[in-house]
Amino acid sequence: FMGVRTASIDEALAKEYGFDSLDKLLKELNTGKPEGVFVLEVIPDSPASQSKLREGDVILEYNTKKVDTPDGLVDLINKSAIGDKVTLKILRNGKERTLNVIIGERK
Repeated sequence: FMGVRTASIDEALAKEYGFDSLDKLLKELNTGKPEGVFVLEVIPDSPASQSKLREGDVILEYNTKKVDTPDGLVDLINKSAIGDKVTLKILRNGKERTLNVIIGERK
């Protein structure tokens, strides 16, 4: 368990956030292409919140594995063991950052 709700970066997400096109959302994210998964929500007191992951971040990699879809991220999380320290490459405010998350147990 990591504690995030994510979405694909697509036209539906752009509309949900009030953009009239995917291109405008990509410009807001400071990225030229829809890659990674968008963090819709970080669950309070979860491993993700403790790692300082934020709503609006884009998860690009999970332990150096490229993340393309929300389901792909879930698969990677499910293959990790409770207590594993994983490295996320994220995009925040147009800049790539690295965060470490310790996988927890769903309660």
